[in-house]
Amino acid sequence: MRIIFDNILVAASITKANHKITLSKQKSNLMLLIFPWEPLQTLNQHKIAIGVATIGILTTAVAAHSVGQIQAKEQREEFREQSYLFRHTMQQELDRFGEATRALGAFWNASQTRDVSRNEFESFAGSLLPYQTGLLGFGWTEVVPTAEKSTYEATLAHQNLNTSIRSYPNGTLSSTPYFLPLTYVYSRMDFRPYIGLDAKTNTERRITLERAARLELLSSTRSLTLENGESGFVQYLPVFANRTGDKPSQTHDAEPILLGYVSSFYETAMWLEKSVSELNIKGLDFYVYDIAEDQLESAFQKDSLNSNTSLIAYRRHNQTKIIPEAHRGDEAIADALLKRPCPLGNQTINACIYSIHTAQRELSIVILPTQKFSWLSLRTVSVIGFGLATTISLVFYLVLSKQATLKTNEKNAELEALLNKLNRTQTQLIHTEKMSALGRLVGGVAHEINNPLNYVMNNANYARRYFQDLLRLIQHCEQTACAKDRKFQALSDDMDLDFIVDDLPRLLDSMSSGTKRLQEIVASLRSFSRLDEAQLKIIDVHSGLDNTLIFLHSRFRGNARRSEIQIQRQYGELPEIECYASDLNQVFMHIINNAIDVLETFQPPQNHLTEQPTITISTARLRRDYVNIQISDNGSGIPMEVQEKMFDPFFSTKAVGKGTGLGLSISYQVIVEKHGGNLSCFSVLGEGTTLSIELPICLSGRRSPQTFDCY
Repeated sequence: MRIIFDNILVAASITKANHKITLSKQKSNLMLLIFPWEPLQTLNQHKIAIGVATIGILTTAVAAHSVGQIQAKEQREEFREQSYLFRHTMQQELDRFGEATRALGAFWNASQTRDVSRNEFESFAGSLLPYQTGLLGFGWTEVVPTAEKSTYEATLAHQNLNTSIRSYPNGTLSSTPYFLPLTYVYSRMDFRPYIGLDAKTNTERRITLERAARLELLSSTRSLTLENGESGFVQYLPVFANRTGDKPSQTHDAEPILLGYVSSFYETAMWLEKSVSELNIKGLDFYVYDIAEDQLESAFQKDSLNSNTSLIAYRRHNQTKIIPEAHRGDEAIADALLKRPCPLGNQTINACIYSIHTAQRELSIVILPTQKFSWLSLRTVSVIGFGLATTISLVFYLVLSKQATLKTNEKNAELEALLNKLNRTQTQLIHTEKMSALGRLVGGVAHEINNPLNYVMNNANYARRYFQDLLRLIQHCEQTACAKDRKFQALSDDMDLDFIVDDLPRLLDSMSSGTKRLQEIVASLRSFSRLDEAQLKIIDVHSGLDNTLIFLHSRFRGNARRSEIQIQRQYGELPEIECYASDLNQVFMHIINNAIDVLETFQPPQNHLTEQPTITISTARLRRDYVNIQISDNGSGIPMEVQEKMFDPFFSTKAVGKGTGLGLSISYQVIVEKHGGNLSCFSVLGEGTTLSIELPICLSGRRSPQTFDCY
């Protein structure tokens, strides 16, 4: 009935606590709806929200900067790849023009007489030109001695070309040993009106022709004005009567006989448009200079050199412009370039200069991004937006949570006190129910055993007296006429009467000893449960320990997993102490039971000299008014993380069904809270564990001033 009544009280307490929690939550929610932004009372109350806001803003800034740096790096790498690819495409186009010109020269050298007719020239050039989309056309410039000038012009007239050898505009046809007129031409435009123009009358062409003849290699002019008035380049390849190929011979000693030059010409605009169309570049600006790379770098670094005079074309904002030869130097492009840092290398303009080679001439190209690279982009804006939104949301949540927490702190304190009371009541109910069940069990066992035990004990005493009487009768018979009776003598020998007389007392003594042992066990069970000792009582600690060991004696025996557990008693001189005997016996039971469980599961290493499982119980007196009880085992030890939680309610490392997790928790409550003592654990992995109990000698204060013992 008492247990049922306690359960009813616990249920009522829990119902009341739940009702209070519900009312508290409803009141907090109502306050938040009416005052969602309660003014800050102190800065300290919202230091977490301020810290989160600061960390969030800093984290967002760092993340945005990192994303911006990553994007800038990606932009630089993309720009670098596009620059290399564009420069490679431009170079590839020029190489194709040179290969086409060399092919025409090889065709000329393949002719045995080196006398190629106009039809043959146009036929072969016509087969090459369709595959060179950026090339404007091919030409043949013939060496005409002065003495053969009239014959040459007559031949042109015979071919329905009413023209003569003449000079280029702004040139002079002077007296010279030979002329270099344009004789054959095949192009995408009608260039026949330009047949007869003497290349020697144009300074740039003349210099290029002389260099080509001297090196016996394909050579290109500087950027000049072509016959159609457009800006472009001309490549010349010399043809000799005693040479095969376009490379100078190292084995011929004879002076080369120059027959003329095969040439190719292309417009700057067509070359650039072809290169741009193949790549479809976007976001790139470029500037083409007709000087070498090192010269252009010097021109940018020194104010005395004007790089604008070498600028032949540029492209800005997807618009390409070709600068005519007569207007070069008019546009101040160099100053604008110096103000635009190159995103590569050391950020100077020199890192964005690339060289292009074409037929013994070097051009330079400056490639820059159309727009300056910026860390602020869609990705960085997204990171900033996400970071700030997350920070604001989190700060908003923390502020609201803090407001709600401030409003419910008082209620939480009440609920916490009530919860602690409920936990103590629950633990007490479990303890009471367990001890009640144990008491009933012990009472039943004692009752069932005690009656037959007394019967055996009493009958053993009677049997001993009866045996003494019979023994006297047998001895009297042996001394009288019975000793002469042969049947008596034969029967005595048959049953080995002497042995029975000698062994029967020992059997009766053994029965008495076993009966006394059973009586001790029953007494230990009664002493352990102590159902009638709920109040403070002065007891002998050693007696309580011994009774617990007797009660657990069956668990000490060896089994298939381990040998028998040895019990070592190292008792000191202890006075009797004042305590709750039943509770203290239960503590001894829990601790020794746990030690046995540890020794049951401990598996020592195979290469380790296994010690016999041992439980050591030692006692001593501390500080005159305290006693110390230590229960140790030589098992596996307890990890530190387990030691921190081993006294928590319902915490257990045993398998499911092997433990409830309440044994050490109840022991801690009994020793610390009920007796004002101390329960501590000392453990080393692989060596064992010691649980130390410190108890005051006298709880009521009635102690002797000399010995501090209770009375």
